[in-house]
Amino acid sequence: MANFDTNSWYQLLIGDNPQAMVGTSLFNNGTGAVFFQSPNATKLVQQWQLFPFNSTYYVVRSRDSGPRGYMNVEVDPEEETIGRTVPIMANYTLSDASMFWQISPWGDGTFFFTNAANGTAWHLTRKGDGLMAMNSNITVPQNGQRFQFKQLGSINNERYSTVTTVTATGLPAVVEAPTNEPATVPTGNAPVQTTPSTAASGSNGGLSTGAKAGIGAGIGIVALIALIALGFFLYKRRTIRAANTAKLEAKDKKGSAYLSVYTSDHKYDIVPQQLSTGAAPVRFELDAPPVELPSVSAATELPVRAGERDVGGRSPDYFSRP
Repeated sequence: MANFDTNSWYQLLIGDNPQAMVGTSLFNNGTGAVFFQSPNATKLVQQWQLFPFNSTYYVVRSRDSGPRGYMNVEVDPEEETIGRTVPIMANYTLSDASMFWQISPWGDGTFFFTNAANGTAWHLTRKGDGLMAMNSNITVPQNGQRFQFKQLGSINNERYSTVTTVTATGLPAVVEAPTNEPATVPTGNAPVQTTPSTAASGSNGGLSTGAKAGIGAGIGIVALIALIALGFFLYKRRTIRAANTAKLEAKDKKGSAYLSVYTSDHKYDIVPQQLSTGAAPVRFELDAPPVELPSVSAATELPVRAGERDVGGRSPDYFSRP
């Protein structure tokens, strides 16, 4: 396995009149394109990092794709090459085993790429139009499969000192660059001495990066559960309050209805009122002076004819008796 300086950018070239491999930003829903164009070392799309994942595989990312955008492969129905498999740039959340690459020597100072998902029987190949595909034709010579590496400037960015992948649990796993001995890696036709950077390990007396990541993930999950519980409590309290308010409004409406019916049934009732106690009594006087009625001085007897009786059957003589 070739060794590369993990703190250096590289330009990946093919051909005697070389073309440079491009890895774009993740412009298409977390994915980007991989192809060849005329070399220009100042372009971010042509600056690559070759990061050792373990003793067998590398993770390959461009400066333009960012620290979490890796070269993968996918099936393209429109691809004419057998297998219809082409390289792409993809966010780590969209990546699978195809993000792991082996870089092996041809023996003439150039290298070829194979992929963990496709196996060693398929090589990464530049086609004549500058596009790329995985090709099962690996019989020597294969000019479209002979990569050279030109070392550029230093990365010096902590975001590129680790690789993030998705584990079986769905949580990100962070892999740091391993410590390796210096090795010779060809740059163009001339070899250059490259020294992998030494990454911090978990054996220096503190917690390992994996442990720290696990703790951070656990804290995040606990915080999420707490937020969900708080939201549920506030929702229940608001629901109870709304129900109580509705009951009070219903009672008010019912009372108003009773009052309306009573008023309509008794709208002609006379409301008793208290007389004023401070007013003087009213006296009524006649306009004319009083008139004295004539008194009866003697009883007047009606004449009774002889033989007549009164109503009681008695004779008048009965009333004249002493």
